[in-house]
Amino acid sequence: MVNTKPYWEKLKQTLLSPEFHWLFLKARLKVNFLTSPLYRRLMAVGFTVVVVVLVSVNHSWLTFIVAWAFPLTVLYHMGALLQFLSEHDWAGSGTNESKSHGRFCGDTPPFGQSTLAWLRWGMRMVYHLFVRIAILPGEMPEHDWHHHSPKDQKDWANGTYARQRQVEGGGEYTEFWGLENAIDHVFQGFAQASAPLEEPESNSLDELPRN
Repeated sequence: MVNTKPYWEKLKQTLLSPEFHWLFLKARLKVNFLTSPLYRRLMAVGFTVVVVVLVSVNHSWLTFIVAWAFPLTVLYHMGALLQFLSEHDWAGSGTNESKSHGRFCGDTPPFGQSTLAWLRWGMRMVYHLFVRIAILPGEMPEHDWHHHSPKDQKDWANGTYARQRQVEGGGEYTEFWGLENAIDHVFQGFAQASAPLEEPESNSLDELPRN
């Protein structure tokens, strides 16, 4: 096991960085209002106008900022970064199939252990529930199946079951239980493949790897 603490520290700093959130928001605005097809730009403008008018008429700007704007910017950016970061072994070599892994939410129940152990397990399950809703929604946990079976994507709603059938049939899959374990696996790859963590030369979101 290599030391991944510097990467965790950098992740914490990034999640709280105003610069990160501004760059992310700027990239989203650029896509929706400047570089997307005309129909999408018109939809974005129309939607924005409707929202501004409704919020203004109802004098509900504070509610809008707290209940809508903040979750759809700062919280969304945090969730998206954690999802994207844990999606692949980015430092690994080979195809996306070989670098992908399952990310599942849950801990083994502490059968036969103390009440305190059960309380800790319950708290962990609340954490996993939050991750499942806010960071790994929908078919995100079995994202590796998307790369193993690209021809079956029309059946994405049943991806969890399709993946499990392949596992039971001898398919080669890697999985991690707990988002933090998947992220640490990625960080171990970074640490093994590179020099000590340094500041990147560019802060452009356009240079993030794509899958």
